[in-house]
Amino acid sequence: LADDEVEWGLGIHGEQGVERGPWLGADATVARLLDTLVEDGGYPDGTRLALLVNGLGATPPLELALVARAALIELRRRGLSVERAWTGTFLSALDMPGCSLSLLPVDEARLALLDAPTQARAWPGDG
Repeated sequence: LADDEVEWGLGIHGEQGVERGPWLGADATVARLLDTLVEDGGYPDGTRLALLVNGLGATPPLELALVARAALIELRRRGLSVERAWTGTFLSALDMPGCSLSLLPVDEARLALLDAPTQARAWPGDG
């Protein structure tokens, strides 16, 4: 990739994505990712969600925080309610720069499971 390019839909092991294009900036990139996720999920206004912002291994925490901020603002703008949010490297692609977003519809039962104490080293707990 050129310094000003991104690859959309990249596989977690570095497989070719579905499209290459210019870097759009954090806000526009997040909006584009959420267009696909929200459309595929069919989430109506007021849907309660958990948000996971995953780094691919070489994305600094500050950049993941910028992505999370943009995602929270954009989801709120779309009438969706983020009940929990996490950022970090949960599934890496061997020090590759980039990120992924995941959305999970939640209710009280699912939130209780997400909030439950665990010994899992990679799970940070409180969102």
